[in-house]
Amino acid sequence: RRSHGGLTLSGGECLMQSEFSSALLQAAHAYGITTAIETTGFASFEMMEDKILPFVDTVLMDIKHMNSAKHKLFTGVDNERILKNAKKIAASGANLIIRTPVVPTFNDTPEEILEISQFARSLPGVKQHHLLPYHRLGSDKYEGLGRDYLMSHVEPPTQEKMEELLAVAKTTGLHVQIGGYMLDFLKNIKVNILGSATLCIILGIILVVYPNTSMTIVCRTVGVIVLITGLGMVVSYLRSETKGFF
Repeated sequence: RRSHGGLTLSGGECLMQSEFSSALLQAAHAYGITTAIETTGFASFEMMEDKILPFVDTVLMDIKHMNSAKHKLFTGVDNERILKNAKKIAASGANLIIRTPVVPTFNDTPEEILEISQFARSLPGVKQHHLLPYHRLGSDKYEGLGRDYLMSHVEPPTQEKMEELLAVAKTTGLHVQIGGYMLDFLKNIKVNILGSATLCIILGIILVVYPNTSMTIVCRTVGVIVLITGLGMVVSYLRSETKGFF
């Protein structure tokens, strides 16, 4: 509240834990904290209307595809319930923002994105459509769990491709942007990581090269540790970039 920030319930899917999510959102509102949820909308609208929407300031809802058969092929469920819920949420007066994770081979053609944007434009009160480029941020987690990352062959969309889709979606008159609130947050982390890494490297070099005191060995030991930490941060950053972090 002091930083004028808020509370966002993200995924997995917060609506699958509706009781806990509702209690958390209510508590946040009681303290004057703004709230948002990121959701697929694949849940009972009656539950959302009763337990979630009264305590949410912004609903960030995914619409991945307008073709029900293709939606089911890629996600395991059709999109009828999702589209109906989007209409009901919009009609309820909630501040609804439509988001589309742009995934090559699934929904990255201009025609597919335009159809989603046109649907978003038809919803009362909806003014924004966020295009979220697919990334491989979670691939290391799969590796750590000993699981196969089945989308390793899918390359993140290029900036040129995203700009093309952005231009098409904008023809609907909506405010359309590449990336959403979380992407802006990650970009800030990216800047902070590079800044921290630079400071660690500089401090490490100073501690290794310049000390000439009774504490020289200690200083140089600390310097080596700090230097390795900084270099490790740079390596992690470079790995994230090559894997399509953004």
